[in-house]
This record gives sequence, C-alpha cells and structure tokens, in this order.
Amino acid sequence: MVWLHGGGWTNCAGTAPGFDGTHLARGGDVVVVTVNHRLNVFGYLDLGDSDPRFADSATAGVLDMVAALRWVRDNVAVFGGDPDNVTIFGQSGGAAKVTALMGMPAAKGLFHKAIAQSCSGGLRLDGPEESKRQAHALAAALETELTGPALQAVPMDRLLASMKSVGDPFRPVLDGRNFLNNPFDPQAPATAAEVPLIIGNAATEATLFLSVDMANFSLDKAEVERRVGRYLGTDDARTKQVIEAYHAAYRSETPSYLLASIATDYMYRRNTMRAAALQASQAHAPVYAYVFDWKTPVLGGVLKSPHTLEVPFVFGTTQAATALVGSGSELPHLVRQMMARWASFAHRGVPSAPGGVKWPAYDTGQRATMMLDLESHVANDPGGEARRALDDLPYFEYSRPANYVRA
Repeated sequence: MVWLHGGGWTNCAGTAPGFDGTHLARGGDVVVVTVNHRLNVFGYLDLGDSDPRFADSATAGVLDMVAALRWVRDNVAVFGGDPDNVTIFGQSGGAAKVTALMGMPAAKGLFHKAIAQSCSGGLRLDGPEESKRQAHALAAALETELTGPALQAVPMDRLLASMKSVGDPFRPVLDGRNFLNNPFDPQAPATAAEVPLIIGNAATEATLFLSVDMANFSLDKAEVERRVGRYLGTDDARTKQVIEAYHAAYRSETPSYLLASIATDYMYRRNTMRAAALQASQAHAPVYAYVFDWKTPVLGGVLKSPHTLEVPFVFGTTQAATALVGSGSELPHLVRQMMARWASFAHRGVPSAPGGVKWPAYDTGQRATMMLDLESHVANDPGGEARRALDDLPYFEYSRPANYVRA
C-alpha cells in the first residue's frame, strides 16, 4: 500500500507522525510505503519546452511518484510485498495525486487498486494557459527571467516567499507530454479502467477549516447567505435557492452547519461522486463509495466529521491525533474496522471487515454508499437531494479560494 500524502500539491510530507504505517502493516498484513516528492514551485512550475532539460518541470512531482512506484515494483518483494498487487491511497491532495496517477500513461501497470479519500480538485489538472500565467507571475515577483538556469540561481527561501504572491497554487499541468487528458474530465481515464477504486469523504469536511475561528459555528442566516454567495459566485436569488435546498434537507441544522454542508459538497463531495460515477460507468472494475460519518467529540462536538478525520483510523495512529479524535474507549473498534476494510481491499479488491455489513459496489442507479461509523450501514445517495441544488455550477478546482471561512 503506497501512501500519497495530503497538503494539496503544496505542502506536508509522507513522514508526518499520523502516517506512520507500523500499525497498518501489522494489523492489515500489508507492506506500507510512504513517499516524499517535489511540491509546489519545485514540482509543478511550467517552464515550457524551449529547454529540453526542463521539459518535464510542470509534472516533476508526479514523475517522482512514478519513480517511487517503479522502485516498489522492483524492490518491494524484498520487504515481503507483492509487486503485482500494489494499492495507491491518499487523502485530500493525496487523493488528487491518486486520480492524477490513474490518468497518467507512465503510471499504468505500476499499481492495481486505488483509494481516494476526500478528493477535491482531482477531476482536472492545471491548464496550459493558467500554468503559464502562474509561471510569469512568479518570474515577475522574483524580477528574473523565466528560465531554468535563472531560477536555479535563486535561493530556495526566496523562491518559496515569492511563490506565496502567486494566488493560484502550482499543480500538475495538462502538458500534452506526460498528461494527455484530464484525469476525470470529461470521462474516466482509460488507463485505469481495470483498477478497482474506493472513493469517499468525511461527512462535514469544511468544519475543519471553519474551526480557525470558533465564531464560525454561531453565524446568523444573513452572514451565511453572504459567504455562500461569495464562495459559489452566485447572485442573491440563486444563493437563497441553494440555502433553501439545504435547509429543506437538514431542517434541524443551524445556519453555520448549512454553510459547512454546502462548502463540503461543493469543494469535496460533488467532485468525489463525479469521479465515482465516471469510473463506475466504465464497468471494468468495481467502485466503492463511502462517507466517514463518525463524529469526533473534541471541541464540544462542533466539528462533527471534519476533513482528515478518517486518516488516523486507517493508520491506527489515533494516539498521535488526540487533538482531532479524542481518546474515547470506542476508538480501537473503529480503528480495527477501518484498517480491516482498507487492507481487505488491498489484498482482494473487496473492502470487508469481520462482523461488518457488506459493502456493495457503487453504480449510477442506486448510488450505494457505505456510511462508515461505529455501526456502519449502507445508504443510497446520501445528501444527494440537497446536492442537486449545485448541479448547474462548475466543479471545484484548486484555483477557487476557500473564502467561506472568514467574514
């Protein structure tokens, strides 16, 4: 099982304490590989093709992942692994890395199953025109030429500082060289047609980001309308239609939680279910959809099921994540269930757990989704009625700021 860390395409590391694979390896009888790779301006700065030495600059970080997968293919047997049974898995930005590899010709055959947890901007890559604007903005901030040799002469700290002035984050580019198509736009990648997929979200992803200011959990209706309109880019009438649809579906929820639900669906859930539907439509390999619905008790329970919540349960690293998950006596049971399902999928392509309910494959008719909790259950298209209010909006991409978080 090869872990691709989150942090967008910008930060974090595979060596973070929460990604320690020891417990997953022991509990799931798997070999866990975590990798680091080039990020942000070092991994995805588009320098064009004028200098062949930098022809792959816009996809260097993903090529690092391909190199890691080739290393796994060539060496993992020494560690007790099977090079013909490799699962890539990642959360948040790591999930976008999973979908990118699914659509990358060079990665075909290097992995055999995939798990995408909380995928947001994973449908599309950076466009060539957009990547060129980002590169020129960086060069302007540095007051230097946009060439490989000129940028190699710039100290790393100065590159990172100048990168922050480019509002649109650097990420892999649809370069016509390493990527010929977007991963899941307009269709699922043919390169991964035979790859079984687990894909899903935490139930209230956006509450993690709202928690930067606890006042965000006591907003009034007017403030929520203002933030929703700004985030979605909708006029007053359309904004009220969206909020009313969510209010009808979640009548007992406060305005703040309606904001969290809308932001979660727009930033994560819609893209996730789009990818699930496209992959399932290929009908070559099963897709398993989920919502992680366990609610954390920390901060008085206001977070419910925030972004990243399932990760310590997959890795068995809840003791390193007590600030997020608490320290309740029920945690070991959920660790065993999550670890068993992820490892079972890696072994056999079916996410089962001892004593757990059967997880049916996803299709575009029933849209069966496993609601993962202390007592898991299956629901058909959970939250779909409210989410349909967003159908006419463009899908989320990383270029859209999370401007619902602050007033």
